[in-house]
Amino acid sequence: MTSRLSRSRARGATSHIAVRVAHTAFGGLVALAWLLLPTATETAAEGRPRGPYAPEGSVIRVMGPPVGEWPAAAAPGRLVVPPSADGFAAPADDSSGSDLILPVAAAGTAVAVAAYSLVRRRRRARLRTTPTGVFDPPTTPLPDLRRRARRLLVETDDSVRTSTEELGFAAARPGHGEAEAPSAGPSNRGDADGPGAGKPHADPQAPSTPDAEKPDVDEQDVDEQDVDEPEATNPTRQPGPVGPHAATPFTLDPTQPFAETPAMRDAVRPFVEALADARGELVAAFEAGQRLDEASGSLSPDEERALLEKILVRCTTAQRRLDTATPAFDQLRALEWDIAPALECAEARFRELTGRTANAATTLTALRHTYAPAASLPVTGHVEQAKDRLVFATTELNRARQSAYPGDLDTAAVHLRAAEGAIDQADLFVTGVERLSAELARATELVKEGAPYTGPDDDPLDVLRRQSRWSLPSRSAVAAAADFVTTHRAAVGVRARTRLSEAERHLALDDEAENGDHARRADSLAQEARHLAEQDVRAYGNPYGGPGGDGLSGALLGGIILGEPPDGTGRADLRGPACYGGSATRARRAMSGQF
Repeated sequence: MTSRLSRSRARGATSHIAVRVAHTAFGGLVALAWLLLPTATETAAEGRPRGPYAPEGSVIRVMGPPVGEWPAAAAPGRLVVPPSADGFAAPADDSSGSDLILPVAAAGTAVAVAAYSLVRRRRRARLRTTPTGVFDPPTTPLPDLRRRARRLLVETDDSVRTSTEELGFAAARPGHGEAEAPSAGPSNRGDADGPGAGKPHADPQAPSTPDAEKPDVDEQDVDEQDVDEPEATNPTRQPGPVGPHAATPFTLDPTQPFAETPAMRDAVRPFVEALADARGELVAAFEAGQRLDEASGSLSPDEERALLEKILVRCTTAQRRLDTATPAFDQLRALEWDIAPALECAEARFRELTGRTANAATTLTALRHTYAPAASLPVTGHVEQAKDRLVFATTELNRARQSAYPGDLDTAAVHLRAAEGAIDQADLFVTGVERLSAELARATELVKEGAPYTGPDDDPLDVLRRQSRWSLPSRSAVAAAADFVTTHRAAVGVRARTRLSEAERHLALDDEAENGDHARRADSLAQEARHLAEQDVRAYGNPYGGPGGDGLSGALLGGIILGEPPDGTGRADLRGPACYGGSATRARRAMSGQF
């Protein structure tokens, strides 16, 4: 297909040739007019006598000046006109060859100019310097395109993961489906009159969250009626056995029940669809990135540029889709008008996770005694990191309560959002231990159907791999890699994310056969993604250098709090919690001096 630029160049070249031909024709006409002008004048003059008529032998008197004015001169004489054969006086021969000089010179000049223009045009055509009249925009160098594509892939992936996280809390908020619009109710911003103005709808005597230093105490009693089921609040991540969601915790389906009641489902559906659209664009961008990695060195510059531009376009479209849905999403949550329901929901999940964390520690100890050390390696450190996130969540929930009571709901929303991010990642850590325990138990049953299996010293998942039974091991590997990337996303780079996305794509194509090629490829890519992500985390270290007991370092590592590492002055720029939206809106709750 001919590009618009090529067509415009062709039209430009044709127009220049037409102009030159017109100039040449005009010059030729001017030269022809100069040549024909003397002939036309001479023909017109042939119809009248060339001299005065005088009979034969007549005398023409030549008059001089009046007498007395000039000096004395000869007397007036007579000029005798000699007779001619036809009776007319002989004409004077006043024509000359000099009359043709100017027309000939004009014609020669026109021909010379036309010849020079033709020679110059042909020379420029050979040297590719013929001006087309079309502006060519500057081309971005490939190294700059590579840097922009890598940065935009990471930012878009973070935006989608954070949006998935907050959407789960928005759908789980009690009673928001029947709540009135924020504009219909009184404002709680402290600008209304009355004794109760400016205070949230929360009990000021409500008990504080559990002690930050003891989030895993066994004697804590959790009221089961106050706990939301994780399956209902976040169906994309279900703990337990080897279901289809266990291996694809990051796949979104707009038809999934993100809320319990029809009213809630209708309320959150537009944002689930926006998130699914953004996820689709991100997957396409990661596919282009995977092709770039696989064909590195074999692509031409034009092919590489096309893939990089595809990444930029897809990521930009995904982020704009989320940014567009952000205002309506904030109106749905209405944290600045009535924060009490969302705060109570977060505290209920916190209390539920506190008990689950203690059980996860017991489960992990049992796994280490039952299976080979490599079997529990994917969840090593999960209990400690879950406690670290819960410590940070405790601090932020208390700050949210303290800010909400006097009516500073803007500040309370900032701390509540930070607490929600920490609670969600603690849930990821605990769910990872529970899921791995169920997967190992199921793998043990499967390997007994084949051979060889030497007992508890083996890793059942590795035994299934040796038997080329990839379905269960691939799902386990993809889920573990996805959890690691999500909970360490501030440090994980683009290569690990690209491999993980490709692993999820192959897993979605798996036909549930034990020896499926897609499952085997997904397992390999997931393990590579986990390895690359761990390398990124080790290189990241702890650039903020904050205290180790408040959970802030873990919140920064997990991308819960957005920030920049310390500059030359040693001061870090902590901007605030990450929220639902694209790169233009996900930091909209940033407030200085809060962290």
